Parts: sequence; structure tokens; C-alpha cells
Amino acid sequence: LKRFMDVLREVGMEGVIASSGREKYLVTELVECDLYRILEGDKNASKCYAGEYMREYSWAEARNAQLSKLKYQLFTTNMEIMIRTDFYMC
Repeated sequence: LKRFMDVLREVGMEGVIASSGREKYLVTELVECDLYRILEGDKNASKCYAGEYMREYSWAEARNAQLSKLKYQLFTTNMEIMIRTDFYMC
């Protein structure tokens, strides 16, 4: 962890890791990440998700299912809005 923190310090990014007692955590607000954007409901980021997320790791299967569901929900919500908009335009 020390080497990692040294590298972050060298590039001026030591603020992305914070601590509370003995715990260390990532300050997600300071990181640009497509996963976080998808989880926040960013439609453009969800377009980039192609159905795969860390498929080499069995522990990532639940997250992959969550991402697939979010993408489907964003897509169907957009379709419903488009259908309603077209309906009211007639």
C-alpha cells in the first residue's frame, strides 16, 4: 500500500484514497469511472456496457447481472418516453 500511495503522491492524486481509522477507501467523487456512471443512471455510459464485466471472476457475476438489468431498465424507460412522446404528438 505504501508504494501505491507513493505513486499517487507522485502524480498529485493522493486525495483519491482516504482513511478512517485503520480503513482505507476510494473517494469515488474524484474518480472518473464508467461503472460508477452506469450505477448513477448515465444513459451514455450504459451504451458502452456490452454485457461483460470482469467475466474471469465468479464474484463479479452479481455485478454483471446488475449492470445488465440497469441497462435494460434505462433502455426500456427511454423507449416508453419515446412512445409516449410520439403518441401525444399525433
